[in-house]
Amino acid sequence: MAISNVSDLFPFGVNMKKQYLGLLAIGLCALSSMASAAESPFTGHWSLDLSRSTFPDGKIPAGETAFFQNTEHQEYLSAAVEMKKGSPSESVYVAIFDGKIYPAHNVTKNKPSGGVTVRVIDANHEEKKSYDDAGKYRSKIEREVSPDGQTLVSAIYGADGKLTSRRVFAKQP
Repeated sequence: MAISNVSDLFPFGVNMKKQYLGLLAIGLCALSSMASAAESPFTGHWSLDLSRSTFPDGKIPAGETAFFQNTEHQEYLSAAVEMKKGSPSESVYVAIFDGKIYPAHNVTKNKPSGGVTVRVIDANHEEKKSYDDAGKYRSKIEREVSPDGQTLVSAIYGADGKLTSRRVFAKQP
């Protein structure tokens, strides 16, 4: 059976949110089965440390959490941000490290949210680029995990190349 879209995986009329959650579950199973003996330092639960983070653009969140499940070939990310003013936002993606754009999904709004590419620089460094729904570049994140594996720093740059935030995360048990 050829799969041309997500609904082909769910032939019994499951709503879109359940389709994406099901697809993510399939992706997680694939990720866990492909995990290498040496786990990626990105893999795990991370919480934003506001006291160590900077926000030159002035958009300071009330909190942020991220869950990464990385293998040598791909990355799964689920991130939730709560802004001081406004509603929380949760997004997810699964991206293969091949330079192609993979879809992101805004779970909170239950809709696609452009796409991402993720490039591994070395074991502790990666670069993620985000694109809007039309494929136009909108931001870059340079990520670095500390040598002890307990701190993740994400430097976020806008499409103009200006630093919008430097977010420091602590690994959670």
